[in-house]
Amino acid sequence: MEILREIRVRADDLSAVVGSESGFTMKAPGLMNELRGKNVFVKVRDVRMPSNIKSITLSMNYVKMRKQTGEANLSVELPIDGSDFDLLNVTVNYLSMQDLCLQLTQLANQLIKSSDCMSYGSDHSLHICENIGVKDLVKISYANERVVVRNGQGYVLVLSIEGAVICGLEKSGIELKSRNDIDGRRLEGQCIIGHPVSYFNDYDHVCHVLLDAVIPKMYCDEKNFGVLFTYNNKKCTIESDNGNILKKAICSSDNLRFYIIDDSLKPIVFERDLISSGLRFTLIFLCK
Repeated sequence: MEILREIRVRADDLSAVVGSESGFTMKAPGLMNELRGKNVFVKVRDVRMPSNIKSITLSMNYVKMRKQTGEANLSVELPIDGSDFDLLNVTVNYLSMQDLCLQLTQLANQLIKSSDCMSYGSDHSLHICENIGVKDLVKISYANERVVVRNGQGYVLVLSIEGAVICGLEKSGIELKSRNDIDGRRLEGQCIIGHPVSYFNDYDHVCHVLLDAVIPKMYCDEKNFGVLFTYNNKKCTIESDNGNILKKAICSSDNLRFYIIDDSLKPIVFERDLISSGLRFTLIFLCK
């Protein structure tokens, strides 16, 4: 096959015009005339896809167990029923399960000093709490596709149902309702291990890069596009049986319009805006 033209596609190129968070148009002067009347195919190489970002809003708290002195002056920890504390809303933007766990760890340990103070109705920012030792801190990690929670001594991590589900912990711990009427899971014990969870779900483990010049076309976002290539986010490779995907192409203008969606046809949201995301690949137009 004869190579007619190679075009280096970059979302940050000066000729690229970003029309949405997942779509852009790139100018290719003279392309339509160059391909006119020829049996044209297109393929890609040197693909670099940016990281897509996820966001979740959940409620959480990291609460100190109540203690009661019993017989022989022995101190025992009492279970928490949720009636004496609130679950606090947080929004986390994360790039991986490891990133999510790190941010939840930081958030929980920021709450540790205020967990005892909130019940007294005092503004935590206006006073200094007792010193907290390393043994009191929680650690949330991700290993072998499971979230692991290691509570500090005498403390319990509480997550809303949304947070427990995303971490694979919805079947762990004990159900409770917080003082501000939020359903949650009380994750008691020194070490709690959830069931397997993955950053990518059935819909976003792949993304489809669409090009309006490719046929056959599909209707997406009120426009007609063809699938240029499908990228496997888990494997960081193009999905292909033979590694050399050729797509039939017809160019009706010198403007190449691209759009990026997941498997449910929803636009992909990247870590950065599309211009600074680092998205790039080479388009090769060939003629049989």
